[in-house]
Amino acid sequence: MALWLLCWQATQAQTYQRLRFQQQIDSLLGILETKNNLRERLPIWLELGKRYPRINPKQGVEATNQLFSLQARPLLDSNTRAEAHFWRGFNYMMLGVYALSLEDYLVSLKFAEKMQNSTLATQVRKNIGNLYTAMGSHHEAIGHFSRVLQEAIRAQDTAMIVSCYNNLGVNHYELGQYTISLQYHESAQKLIRPTDTLMLCYSKANQGKAQLRKGLVEEAATNLLQALVVFKQYQNERDLVELYIALSELGEARKQLNIAAAYIDSAYTLAQKLDTRPMLAEVYWQQAQIYKKQGRTEQAIAKLEAYAVLRDTLLQEQSTMQMLELKLRYDLQLQDRSNFLNQKQAEQMRLEQEQQRRTIQRQYLVAVVISLLLAVAVVSLLFLFKTQRDRNRIHQLLQEKHEEVLAQAEELRQTNDSLKQAHDQINEINHNLERLVDERTQQWQRVNKELDMFLYRASHDMLRPITSLKGLTNLAHLRLKDPEALEIFKQVEDTSNQMDKMVLKLIMVSNIGDAELSCEYVPVGRNIKKILQGFTDLIESKQIRVQYDIDRKAKVFSNDTLLHYILYNLIENAIQFMPTERENPEILIDFRLDSNDRIEMLSIEDNGSGISVIHHDEVYDMYFRGHEYSQGNGLGLYVVRKCAEKLGIGIKLSSQLNQYTRFELHFPQPEAQQRTQPRPAPALKTKG
Repeated sequence: MALWLLCWQATQAQTYQRLRFQQQIDSLLGILETKNNLRERLPIWLELGKRYPRINPKQGVEATNQLFSLQARPLLDSNTRAEAHFWRGFNYMMLGVYALSLEDYLVSLKFAEKMQNSTLATQVRKNIGNLYTAMGSHHEAIGHFSRVLQEAIRAQDTAMIVSCYNNLGVNHYELGQYTISLQYHESAQKLIRPTDTLMLCYSKANQGKAQLRKGLVEEAATNLLQALVVFKQYQNERDLVELYIALSELGEARKQLNIAAAYIDSAYTLAQKLDTRPMLAEVYWQQAQIYKKQGRTEQAIAKLEAYAVLRDTLLQEQSTMQMLELKLRYDLQLQDRSNFLNQKQAEQMRLEQEQQRRTIQRQYLVAVVISLLLAVAVVSLLFLFKTQRDRNRIHQLLQEKHEEVLAQAEELRQTNDSLKQAHDQINEINHNLERLVDERTQQWQRVNKELDMFLYRASHDMLRPITSLKGLTNLAHLRLKDPEALEIFKQVEDTSNQMDKMVLKLIMVSNIGDAELSCEYVPVGRNIKKILQGFTDLIESKQIRVQYDIDRKAKVFSNDTLLHYILYNLIENAIQFMPTERENPEILIDFRLDSNDRIEMLSIEDNGSGISVIHHDEVYDMYFRGHEYSQGNGLGLYVVRKCAEKLGIGIKLSSQLNQYTRFELHFPQPEAQQRTQPRPAPALKTKG
């Protein structure tokens, strides 16, 4: 109850703060309309840039851009320019434009250090650390946060110390240094005020992730679930994505795969909404791991492929960001060198002007002295000698300055060559990375092809000994009279029949994945009649009443072979799972036609053992058996799902345990199937 009250109070405070910011923005915009003097508009634009990031960062960028217009730039002093770059960088960071944000932060840091503004420099370094964390450059982020932490400790700034501890814990966690991460989060929690619910739960969430990686599952569960309550209250979507990923790992550690899958699917939905590719890549990876453990192989492979593509993109972007950072630092150094050269040229011009002024003055004095007093000629000669010596000294000084400028130009050229070599190395790394991705893709395709070929050959090779075994049992029934021997051969016959069914299902699986499809109008009634004839003995032994009345004109545009697979397995399940003690056992096959006499829905319903609701999402998995007394091989509904996916058929299951089971097949329009350009599949000879 206390936690809920704190969350509600914090949410109310956050809502009030947003309203207060909006009111301040509206007030500043009103004042801006009354100001016509450009100098008076500058501080208003800066204040708008400070208040827009939490409301509308795009408007914040536009407001701060006004400060850098051609008319406004000459009016900015160093302090205002440093703040303008900082707030524009902050708005860019909130928009996710990291390259421009980093450029503004570096310029702001340069001005802050030049003015010895330690407060602004500390804040800039902290934001650069946040930027590197978002970019995945965790070593650089740790360097910035460590320096900010030292400055905050000297200034005894508790809030800044807590922020640095949490951020250092996050970056050490991303580097796999979980013990260090836990130490930083514990240090932060000792300093956080109990009323600061959001900061406390943010620290606990990150602590829980580190505990989970350390194997402290129950401690991690306590922290993560407590953080989940607060984050949902705040509707903090970015933190919720990371928290859902951690809760998914928690479910995986507890072997609760369904719960883990639910959390990672929630993370996937939010990550797509936020369009944050680093988070989306992490979600893809975790989904692949969970789907693999659940036996959802195809979905796991799809997620791994999406993860590989997105990861390659992120690596290329990270390389681009590193190149951009090097270029920005090079441009700043080049600008400093240019300013230095301009200062040297101005100093040289001043010396030359001074020399000219002195020369004119000396000539004037000499003329006056010669015209007035010839007697002072010797003194004038001495004065001229001294002047010549000063001129030589000035000339020598100019020569030294000129050589210094040439040396600095050579140093700039060498720096440019070094940057070019670094660019060539990065291009070579990118080329090797693309070649490695192509090799891995070809290897994966070759392994899949070999597995399909092995399944196809192995299943067909098994048919021959099974057929021979069944022939021997039939011969034994004809020739032997010993009841015990006949009973043994009866068990052998049952086993061979089960093996025959299993091989048949494996051949179906092989044909589904290996073959191409061709679609045509298929008379469904003929297909169902043929299947029921194959199960005549079993239907009569269980006294099942089968009701179906499908018009001969009723047809569906589909592949005959794969549609046969679907109907065969659904009817087989309805017969197989009909208890022998059931009163009035019944199977009902119904359908619904469209205006062109095409079947748009077909249902198969029985009053057999039914399927528990908790197994509805698992019945289509390979080798899944919903009953302990099931004699099947767990492949029937898996074959149904694979065929339906390939044909674009929708499947709807409704069932109640020990009451009934109903499967509905919803067929697509023929035009939709033709657009997919299906490919022909080989026919499979089924029993009956």
